Amino acid sequence: MMVASRRDLLKAGAMSALVGVAAVALTAPAGADETTLTAIHAELVEIDVAQDRLRDVADTYPNGSAEREALWEEVYVYTHRYHELIAQAAALRPTTNAGMVMKARIAMHSLRNESDTECAQHVVWSLLRDFVGEETPFLGVRQS
Repeated sequence: MMVASRRDLLKAGAMSALVGVAAVALTAPAGADETTLTAIHAELVEIDVAQDRLRDVADTYPNGSAEREALWEEVYVYTHRYHELIAQAAALRPTTNAGMVMKARIAMHSLRNESDTECAQHVVWSLLRDFVGEETPFLGVRQS
């Protein structure tokens, strides 16, 4: 019997939520939630591209060199911003179907980013909270 990894369980939860979101037609008109989440998703993609580029350049310098260290400092700045964006996305409670779909896309993007399972877990739990309509143990006190 195979035991599912934490990442596999997170991916399954995100996919279940995405399927559920697609099945539920929310009646609110398109709004700021979709626009904000779309902007967050776009910036996350830009951060990933920039970090990959910086890592590739950093690898051309010898370990311990000032150039390599400076490039890694830039990677860390991007990582901090990535975490801020995930926290913003997790805090938003979409009111439209399109907003929920964008939040699910952010969750899937975060799950694909192998470097930070905690970020992925945070946004997946928040997506499930939004879909089910109650707090989860990871994000806060469960409401009856």
